Amino acid sequence: MSAGVYKIPIIDIAVLLAKIIKELGNVARKVTVAIKNGTSLILENPKIYYRFGNSPYDACPLAPVNSGEGVVWGACKTPYAFRGTEGIIMYHIKDKDKSLAFMWKVPYARSNGWFIKVYDGFISPSIEIFHEMRDKCYLGGDGIIHEGTLDDGLYYKGSMGGTGEPHLEVVLQYCNSKIKTG
Repeated sequence: MSAGVYKIPIIDIAVLLAKIIKELGNVARKVTVAIKNGTSLILENPKIYYRFGNSPYDACPLAPVNSGEGVVWGACKTPYAFRGTEGIIMYHIKDKDKSLAFMWKVPYARSNGWFIKVYDGFISPSIEIFHEMRDKCYLGGDGIIHEGTLDDGLYYKGSMGGTGEPHLEVVLQYCNSKIKTG
């Protein structure tokens, strides 16, 4: 299986994320997720909350996501269900009392969307956090790049591709560096 933690230059939509789309199977609602870490922070101990859907990879890759690396993963709707896939990946930020939450939604009848946020403490993903993030999320699978700032001087830049096979890619950096991460 192709899900895992990779060096950022290896994470390519045309190759690696296309493999994940294929591995997710012939379902109508699916998403590939790439979170690239362009900071010196280490993301660890991922937890996943599914509002709808599942993943053939079971859990998010458990290896820490170090500087210059990214996690690649995917989710899809549950077979025979009339809902898409929606959920949260929550990482603990090593040596900080913070959590990085990443929300995706590829519903059956509404717009796709995503959002990223830093929370104080090491918290577990939940329906309440999902609803909070969903209400603020970027909508569409239009490829428009969205960017913004997070706590502790962090900056993010991301986009979500087409609705048929949406690829969701987010780069995490420091506000003062905005290094090129691919």
